[in-house]
Amino acid sequence: MMEDHRKALTKMEDDYRQELPFKLFSQDHSATQELREEVQRLEVRLREVQEERSAKERG
Repeated sequence: MMEDHRKALTKMEDDYRQELPFKLFSQDHSATQELREEVQRLEVRLREVQEERSAKERG
């Protein structure tokens, strides 16, 4: 009984170790995508602020 339990745990650990790099890659890819989207939003906002400032300076 104890040996079966040990084998099951070992299999679970092995499965987890095999899946972990894929899970980490997926999380990293998702975070990278979120950061790209945030940068794009900030770039748009920066352009808006620059345009507003230019309009105030001209007018």
